[in-house]
Amino acid sequence: MFCDMNGMNIATLRWNSFANFGKAFTDLSFWKSFLVSLEMTLSHIVGLVISIVIAAVLSQKIKGGKLFTIFFFIPYVCSSAAISIMWVQIFKPTGGLINSVLTSLGVADPPDWFRDSRWFPWMLVITIAWKAPGYGILMVQAALANVNPALYEAAKLDGASRFRQFMSITFPAISPTLYFLLSMGLLNGLQTFDIAQIFAQKTSGYVTGAAGPGDAGLTTVFHIYNTMNNPGAGGMPVASILSLLLFAAITLVLALNKKLSKLWVSYDY
Repeated sequence: MFCDMNGMNIATLRWNSFANFGKAFTDLSFWKSFLVSLEMTLSHIVGLVISIVIAAVLSQKIKGGKLFTIFFFIPYVCSSAAISIMWVQIFKPTGGLINSVLTSLGVADPPDWFRDSRWFPWMLVITIAWKAPGYGILMVQAALANVNPALYEAAKLDGASRFRQFMSITFPAISPTLYFLLSMGLLNGLQTFDIAQIFAQKTSGYVTGAAGPGDAGLTTVFHIYNTMNNPGAGGMPVASILSLLLFAAITLVLALNKKLSKLWVSYDY
């Protein structure tokens, strides 16, 4: 962080005081990339909501519930590269499944996912939100299985509705699990890289730019990767500083999440 270096040759390290810090803090692309990474956390929050709903349904001991759990878990363990390539085909402007469905529904001007900077990040959000819920479903199912059935029986005797039972019994009981999943979602969202990089590579035929139109898909880790491989942008020394800034940002976000968790996480069950 305090040196200049020629490419990846450690033998060329030369002390330059704090010059690299000036480059890092004035790197506008880094701060923009952090906002994009925050958008990626949205996909994990959506995935968490989907996990809760699906786990609640599967916990009703429906026929074939275990088989459905396996089906929902498959995307989570699949390769991000394979999933990204699949979704690139789904989002294709011509012949893609989504735009074909929208056209058949009467939408005259479907989104131009690859050329419009407003829609490009949503491709990443949708792809991640489709992949993410599998792990959460298993965790929430396990948490629901540990809720004391006697609490529901007492609530029914008192005339509590299903919604009241969920808010007064289910949610407090599974809140520690939800806090863990939310924390992991925030952590993974801020470190999004592989899917963003693959989408950028696969959409190169539609747009120019390192990460989609106007770098709309440039996440923080993706930007750090590009900086590391670009000596003109500072190379490894500046990338190291940006990594440290990302670490500080993640620590701050998770600390804030822990602070706010005291308002809704219960450990009494």
